[in-house]
Amino acid sequence: MKRRQAILMLGGASSGSLLIGSGAFSSAQADRSVNVSVVDDETAFVGYHASDRTVPADKNDDGTVDLVTVENRFGENVKLTIVDVDIEVSSQNSSEVDIDDIEGEGETFDDSAVIRGAVSCSGNGEASRVAVTVTVEASSISAQLFGDTREFEISCTEPVSGVTFRGAGNADADAGGRTLDAEAWFVKPGDDVDGLDLSDARVEGEFAWDTSNNLQNSFSGDPSGKLVAVRFTETNQVFINPSYDISIDDLPARWRTDEVEK
Repeated sequence: MKRRQAILMLGGASSGSLLIGSGAFSSAQADRSVNVSVVDDETAFVGYHASDRTVPADKNDDGTVDLVTVENRFGENVKLTIVDVDIEVSSQNSSEVDIDDIEGEGETFDDSAVIRGAVSCSGNGEASRVAVTVTVEASSISAQLFGDTREFEISCTEPVSGVTFRGAGNADADAGGRTLDAEAWFVKPGDDVDGLDLSDARVEGEFAWDTSNNLQNSFSGDPSGKLVAVRFTETNQVFINPSYDISIDDLPARWRTDEVEK
């Protein structure tokens, strides 16, 4: 596990107490005027949180992925600055995860800051271990904290290759027979676009679609109306029935940030 130095330079000679999270930092050095204690992360002055991620499901609207959250618990008079972010990826088997365009370095914050990055995947989709080390500094206490790297996993979900709409509210998905969480968008017939009444539309699901079979074999909702589009929530993909001239703006609001295909 790689360790880097997290330096808090809070300047001043007054005595005080510095609480260090047992998980956030492994050791500390301080002037004799500062009393250093090791406490649980929940009560530490610097919190550091990371959790496993799945791509693309955990992508933000701008395409980045939240990697680590750093919390400043010193109070409103102390600001922390992220001065360095170091990321190491350990891929397993033939999976490869690349993290670029890191955001957050140089940010000064009162409450919390999020380290984000653009994550790209290749290979067999198995999880990769990611280690993120953040160096922070501030002003008004004289102390050095030696940071402990946090590790978590990023898993990549292989995208769906395509969807074939069969009519009568049915469709087939080319996804290697995997079972994926999906939603279906049904629209009632009407006088709007391509004979559809877009004001009378509904989303059915989420449901688990066993893609070794067609949609109707996994779907137990209301199939009335026209099956105009389907969405795979784990891969952030939307497939529109090519029989209808539907634009992205016509789709349900939460679908519009996904990758849309016809």
